[in-house]
Amino acid sequence: MSADTIEHLQARSRRSAEQILRAAVQVITRQGIHDFTMSAVSDAAGISIGGVYGRYPNKEALLRAVKDEVLTGLETDVQRQLDAADPGSRALLGAFTHVVSNAFAESSGLYAFIFIHSAQDAAMKARGFAFHQRVKGLLQERLLDHGVTDQTGVDVAYDMIMQSLLMRVISMGNVPDGEVPYAGFPDPDLYAREIVLAVDAYVAQRSRPA
Repeated sequence: MSADTIEHLQARSRRSAEQILRAAVQVITRQGIHDFTMSAVSDAAGISIGGVYGRYPNKEALLRAVKDEVLTGLETDVQRQLDAADPGSRALLGAFTHVVSNAFAESSGLYAFIFIHSAQDAAMKARGFAFHQRVKGLLQERLLDHGVTDQTGVDVAYDMIMQSLLMRVISMGNVPDGEVPYAGFPDPDLYAREIVLAVDAYVAQRSRPA
């Protein structure tokens, strides 16, 4: 087999794997993790069930790949928004909070799987911890560049933002598209703005002399 033929087959295999991953994300987003099956992924991808198993030997392997793919994408989005943010702690906290809030709101069922339902799998749990280390490190680095040196304050600020947004994922995870859990449930942009005001005030208060 020629080198060109091998390269062509490898490229086709990569495209098929990417197609399966996109389909898996689509199935979880639309149907939720409880209705996730390899057969549903096969139908969504337009690839035979044998082709799906040929690239992912079982459902757990595919779900691990989904979690890594989604979190890698969110890490990239967070870094891009922080890089483009105006200077100052409020602008940086705002850029971080808005990108995460909107991602969670757009795909709440997907992120319910990512952060909640995958916790029983050691590899997926470790990937979640790595995500938190990565994006918190990005936030810390940018805030440090702008004079925020209180490590404990940033640690708490990060948890305030993430835990608050994850509670919204729990609330929205089983709600049909276009609906809200209860009357007055704030939209993601409004919610993010209010979180930023509270967290920025907390960070500023900690920086004042005792």
